[in-house]
Amino acid sequence: MATGSSTLAATGKFRDSLAGRKVPVHLCPVLWEECAEPFRRADFDHRLLRGGLPEHLLAEAKSAPSYSERIDSFYARDILELFRVRNRQGFLSLFRLLLRWSGGQVDYSRLARATELSRPTVKTYIEAL
Repeated sequence: MATGSSTLAATGKFRDSLAGRKVPVHLCPVLWEECAEPFRRADFDHRLLRGGLPEHLLAEAKSAPSYSERIDSFYARDILELFRVRNRQGFLSLFRLLLRWSGGQVDYSRLARATELSRPTVKTYIEAL
């Protein structure tokens, strides 16, 4: 098990293979069927904003610092590190818009106009997501 601020995706940077000494642990979010009780809400918007871990689903109000930290971590560790997306503001603008427009058809041109990104950039960012 690797601990610390680094992700296991960074293991390619290690000289040692860690063979026989690493154990991947997958933490599952709360299943949709489990959201009714004790989580009191099976609301899709609530789930999108809070994520799927019990602490956030049980909280009475969204914690701005906690939410910001999750978005920062998501961008820094998953998007920047794995996909090399450098335009943080543009990426997060598209991400927020996709959350608001979820459930509809994806129109790359409309998303590009709304976020002031190019159509190919929008498509690349969505593929990263």
